[in-house]
Amino acid sequence: MRDRKFYDRVKDSLLLELTDGTFVTTADYLETAKEKHENTVYYTSDKAAQAQYISMFAAEGLQISVFEKPLDTQFLSMIESYGEGVKYVRIDADVAGALKSDAAVAEDKTLADLFIKVSGNEKLKVNFSALKDESVPVLLTISEESRRMEEMMKMYSMSGMNMGMGAFPTEATLTVNTASPLIAKLGVMEGEKQEKTAAYLYGLALLSQRKLTADELKKLLADGYALLDLI
Repeated sequence: MRDRKFYDRVKDSLLLELTDGTFVTTADYLETAKEKHENTVYYTSDKAAQAQYISMFAAEGLQISVFEKPLDTQFLSMIESYGEGVKYVRIDADVAGALKSDAAVAEDKTLADLFIKVSGNEKLKVNFSALKDESVPVLLTISEESRRMEEMMKMYSMSGMNMGMGAFPTEATLTVNTASPLIAKLGVMEGEKQEKTAAYLYGLALLSQRKLTADELKKLLADGYALLDLI
């Protein structure tokens, strides 16, 4: 009972900063969002790095809260433990249902295998959805639980503790937008051009998800130059 009373006080008093600079209580946010994403608070941890995701959510009238400090994830985990089913999800952790259209979608195993190959990640999950924003060909998401665990392991590692980070692999999902004209063109390409195009699209999706390593950036540039050479 004490936990529930504590959560009720927090929900009524905790102000969420939104990406447009305004503030709302968690209760008001949930009330506004209940028709599109009930009991889910979407947030950004970096407005610049996650600008593409913010733009897609904003286009559908979805509010995004801002949690940019390193300890925010731990705070959100604590708040979730008191709430009844309320989840805080970073906008690049899931393709929200409100971003998808009702169009029928067909799986394409050939394209799925191609993206797995160019990503170099055999555990990459590839889903096919028709997104309302046709300008985005592919979207990379990392599960909220997997990313939080990874961030916690990094924090403990920085403090000198060996937490065996290799035991917690990051769960990545690539959503292929079947409504995108680029994906339609990719499906009929062949050979090197198809592979280089897929590799470049995956690199761009990775870039919109996080900062690239030096090797990843070199590969993205190399794939881009290779595509120009094929024109």
